[in-house]
Amino acid sequence: MVLFVEEICTLVISEAFPEDGGLFCCTASNSYGSVSSTAQLTVTPAAEDSSSNGLSGDSSGLEDA
Repeated sequence: MVLFVEEICTLVISEAFPEDGGLFCCTASNSYGSVSSTAQLTVTPAAEDSSSNGLSGDSSGLEDA
């Protein structure tokens, strides 16, 4: 699901499995040009502890607008 609030778009992944992991790319474009950013999503199986959501990711390549 993609949520739009004013100028901010958010991708919501409500349920993820290890096979859903991979490299994701987001591209934004307008009349002035375009910019892309990538993020690696890693999904690990949840531990017995229910406080863990099993998700991790690297957003070091993302920039604030």
